[in-house]
Amino acid sequence: MSTNTAIVANPTQHDVITVTDATISGSTTAFNVLGALDHFTVSSPGTVTVGQTFTEKVTAKDSLGDTIVSYTGPATLSDATNSLSPTAASAFSKGVSTTNVSIASPQKGDKIEVIGSDHDGSAVTSYSAAFTVKAGSPSPGGA
Repeated sequence: MSTNTAIVANPTQHDVITVTDATISGSTTAFNVLGALDHFTVSSPGTVTVGQTFTEKVTAKDSLGDTIVSYTGPATLSDATNSLSPTAASAFSKGVSTTNVSIASPQKGDKIEVIGSDHDGSAVTSYSAAFTVKAGSPSPGGA
């Protein structure tokens, strides 16, 4: 019996390895190869009121859009008003961080900025879609 090693250098989806020796052939089931951190998906809350708590979901993704379940962070959060709190994303679990945040200043076209780092320490920055933080008191009970 011999053993060989196969290395898949780039992220891929639904890859299959087939081995053939003379008249015998066998294939693996399809599998994904996750790549390095390429970007984050960042949820957008829609319209929120100043001081209203909302949930910000950040997911670590590779270049093919697969969730990197081994990503553990850390990541920082900010917005255009510099009043988002807290500024540290909650711990990542299976590549996903869910953090309850609020913003203290009104802003049209606000975006959540997320900065994390790849395994080699390179900074990766991503943004949510634009949303509005309106002035006023939040409704009772938060979001």
